[in-house]
Amino acid sequence: PELQMGHILGDAIEAPVLLIKTCWGGKSLHVDFRPPSAGVETGSYYHKMIAEYREALEAIDKEFPQLAGRPRQLSGFVWFQGWNDQYQDRWLTYEENMANFIRDVRREFKAPDIKFVIGQMGHDGLKPDKEDSPRDYIKKAQASVPEYPEFKGNVLCVKTDRYWDQ
Repeated sequence: PELQMGHILGDAIEAPVLLIKTCWGGKSLHVDFRPPSAGVETGSYYHKMIAEYREALEAIDKEFPQLAGRPRQLSGFVWFQGWNDQYQDRWLTYEENMANFIRDVRREFKAPDIKFVIGQMGHDGLKPDKEDSPRDYIKKAQASVPEYPEFKGNVLCVKTDRYWDQ
């Protein structure tokens, strides 16, 4: 999805667009990407994500000489994750962890206004989830975080279930 998103953004924005992807499968927000403000040990992949982003910024002049010396601005963040939080009661803290994750990423990069897009889990397509199941809970949590007053207008949840390829 990020490749097509890059094309759409590139066509819509006059300035160059650079997508920096950090991605690892089989990870959870509860453990692996656990944000610092969650109050217990920060997830190792949270640290890895931050480090890879910083490394990518440092490499821009070398990797993309046509962008050398141009100002850089973190303008948006896409989060498309949730499957592994369905297990071991991790889903119980998903909403709180997602809100803390957004706050912590914004603080880390001194970018209080960056836009966040949460790709809502869309597994099994338009087939309804079992009411009160962990997946149902996570999807509701993903949809509710953008409704927090502090996130109104700068965090969005996008349903992805209609794109499920069976």
